[in-house]
Amino acid sequence: MLNHLGTSCTTEEGEDMCREYLNFPRAKCRAEFKKMKGAHIGFPILEKIYAANLRRALKSEAEEEEEEVVQNYRDCTIRAFLLYLIGGTIFTNKSMQYVNVIFLTYLQDLGLVNTWNWGASGLTYLYNYLEKTTKPRCGNHGGYNCMFQAWIYEHFKRFGGGGASEKYRHRDPICAKYLPMKGYKYPDEHRTTLDRMEVDEVTFRPYEDHRYIRPFEDICWYSGWIMCGSAMICPYLSERVLRQFGHVQSIPRHPDESAKAGLNRFTIGEAFANYMVENYVTEEMRGPRAKNGFQTVPGYIAWFYRVASKEEARFW
Repeated sequence: MLNHLGTSCTTEEGEDMCREYLNFPRAKCRAEFKKMKGAHIGFPILEKIYAANLRRALKSEAEEEEEEVVQNYRDCTIRAFLLYLIGGTIFTNKSMQYVNVIFLTYLQDLGLVNTWNWGASGLTYLYNYLEKTTKPRCGNHGGYNCMFQAWIYEHFKRFGGGGASEKYRHRDPICAKYLPMKGYKYPDEHRTTLDRMEVDEVTFRPYEDHRYIRPFEDICWYSGWIMCGSAMICPYLSERVLRQFGHVQSIPRHPDESAKAGLNRFTIGEAFANYMVENYVTEEMRGPRAKNGFQTVPGYIAWFYRVASKEEARFW
């Protein structure tokens, strides 16, 4: 998982990275940081950085310059593209105007980009914003919103049934199934829809018919902390969504048993890497396979209402 310290780098560190990894002059970088009030790059400027490096790469290749020079321009082009991509999808902020330069840390060596767990860190980033939405006067949020919207559409057909794309094929990611549509303007309308929803209208296992394209990965049974840098750390408790994995939902253990307190970014990374040793939902804990998607053990619903009532009481 992404393990940087804090939520952002200093402007000096950002200038160094932008100069070395994006071929972005310090003077222009400093002006952009001043405009963005921190080590951030706006998407319009990032698009220009991408285009400038691409032109230089093509020109230097046509003029048969040294391979090292050509490769540097190519790498800077790729980094600009990837930074734009992750800033506009996985790690979006509430403004949707810029991307944090701290993520360039993970694009230094392009050969190692696929070794970072972007999924777990993206989920943490989303959880961090969702937690903030529980606070009064929160009007919007950031995070991995395209994934979050697709998750809602897949589980609750009342919301996403009318927006499916006719061009979707099973080989495409599930997020590609839905077209962005204008929803209800007022939250009360969503609440009414949810209140009227019956249990058979909820899809508990939306990925079953997608498994031959995207096989189940055992890391999903990890149970513990996930993170996106040291400042964004959230619990991921797979035993609380057993129905999503096709099992009868049981009463889960206390969160403190799964996500132990006192861990730092290094011990969390180690626990995640060695999840099979301890931080793992065993076959015994998973219980029997469910005959229907909403099956639970006796007493689970009463337990859930009791716990949910306590959680709701914290916000009133």
